[in-house]
Formats: sequence, C-alpha cells, structure tokens
Amino acid sequence: MAEGINQKVASEAVSLEPSQILEFYLIYYAWPDDQNSVLAITPISPGVSRNTVSVDRIIWQTQEYVSYPMEVSGFEVKGDNSLPRPRLKVSNIDFVISKYLKLHNNLIGAKLVRKRTFARFLDDVNFPGGKNPYIDVVTQNSEASANSYLPDETYYINRRTTETKDLVELELSTVFELDNTFLPNRNVYSKYCTWVYRGHGCLYSKEPIKAANDEDFKNSAGSVVTTSRTDLKGRWNRNTVYQAGDHIFIEIPNHDISNDDSESSINGASIKPLRTFYVCVENNISGNENFPPISANWKRDECSKKLSACKLRFGKNGLRFGGFPGTHAYPPKG
Repeated sequence: MAEGINQKVASEAVSLEPSQILEFYLIYYAWPDDQNSVLAITPISPGVSRNTVSVDRIIWQTQEYVSYPMEVSGFEVKGDNSLPRPRLKVSNIDFVISKYLKLHNNLIGAKLVRKRTFARFLDDVNFPGGKNPYIDVVTQNSEASANSYLPDETYYINRRTTETKDLVELELSTVFELDNTFLPNRNVYSKYCTWVYRGHGCLYSKEPIKAANDEDFKNSAGSVVTTSRTDLKGRWNRNTVYQAGDHIFIEIPNHDISNDDSESSINGASIKPLRTFYVCVENNISGNENFPPISANWKRDECSKKLSACKLRFGKNGLRFGGFPGTHAYPPKG
C-alpha cells in the first residue's frame, strides 16, 4: 500500500463499484515569494456524486475550490523512466487567468498541487442537509473523511504554451526536474538589476545613498538630509535617541546571503544576514512608535535597480549590475 493511502481509500480503489474520483488543484501563483496566496480550482461538473454536490464551490479538507472549466492530460506515469510533462487547459472566462499571467510573470515557477479523493469521502458540507449520502453500513455514519485521499502530487509551472480569449494552457514540470530550484532561476532584463539590494549578487555594504525612486532623503519640511558612513549607529534600538542624518539597519536573520564570488559559502562560510538600512530625517527620534519600517521619521535606503543607481554606489568601475544591457533591442544602423 502506497504511503498516504489509508485502508478506506485502498478498499474504495479496488471496489467493484467505486465512487467517482474527484480532482482539485491548488495553484500558488506568487510562489516562492508568497507561499500562502493560492488559486483553488476544480474541474468538478454537474452530475457528480448522484447529482447532489454543489457545482459552484466545493469544499475539500476545509479548502474552498471554485468549479472551473478545465482539462488535464499527461499525469500518467510511464515505464520508460521519462518524467511526465502534464498539461493544464483552463477556461479564460473574462480573461481571469490572463490577469494572473500578467501580474505573476506568466505563472512561471508557480507551485501546483494536485489533490484527489473519491466522492465517498467528500466533506459533508457539500451535500444537501449537510451530510454525505454515502453511509458506513456498520456505523450508519457519513463516510466523509478529510484523511482519506490519494497521495498529493506537486508540480511547477514550466511555461505557458497557449493563451487565447477562450483558454490558457500551461505545461508543468515535476519536482525532480527542478532539483530544488525555482523556475525561472533568473530573469533576463536589459535595463533593470535582478539582485536583491545589499543581498546576494549586489553585496553593497556602504552608507545609504538614495531613497525610493532615486530621490534624496528629505524631512517633513522638504529639506534634504545628508548622511555619511560615520553616521552609522548600528542595529536599531528603541531606547536610543537618533538625530537627522543618523542611519541604522534592521537584520533579516532567516534571509542569509553569501559572497557569490566564493564557493566557500557552501560550507557555511561568508554567511551574513540581509540588512535593510534606514536614514533618520528628523531630530530626537526614539521609541517603538518610531520603528523605522512604519515611521515617517525614517526613510528607507533603496535602489531603483537602474544602471545609473549602480554607478552611484560602485562608481564606473567594478559595477555589480545584475541586468543584461546587451539584450536591449537596438535599431539597425542605416
């Protein structure tokens, strides 16, 4: 018996009259940056489970799924050791799926979880009267069971193969193909840097240069606040009184970065937490109410990700620009 299949599921699978297998799909469209936002859809259509299941919204394991026109293929396992490349065709009603594609980089690298169970085990809430019509002949209780299901299957969206006003087709890859990496591993942009500011690849570690959109640090009166490396006050402390021009940092301990020029980081060397810097723009600032990320008395040190912003920090030589200027489309010379 495969791991994750209990006795009830095994018995249903070999039954002479098994109930219908139901499929559910969880698409984590902002993966891996946002691991909670999910699009939950199912191809369940009218007529399933003795015409008693609601066909608009289905509940399985407390998750609500929207009934959505879709067609899947390629999930079968072959005996030639080739990895499956399933395809998911989803209706593009009102361009709903196109909106997800536009906002989330064509959903490339998004995580997809395929869930399956038998109609016999579907949650009671889906049926009239709040009770699954499949009854245990011994106990006379409903057969609904959130723990009775076929093993979940995890895939990642490899590419969008088709997009029309009627449907969107997505090609999936297995986790074995990704080898613990997310796709796309790195996006190619001609004008913008893809590195995390002060993080892996960038590694800028000097004083703050500019606020958002390459603007100067300004106080509430609109006056420019200057700062220098000597104004660094270390990690933010609520009990310290800060003056205009002072800058501090807040560390993200679980977002370690390494010097990408050295392979020694593989063994734990050259590891340090990611730091976000803030510049104080008013005088006599302290206390929890002036926590830098939420206080207007502080301005965050930011990079616009442009080549010009990189030159401000590194000069003209030794740039760590993470974009690809050579990929820009230049018009041919006459």
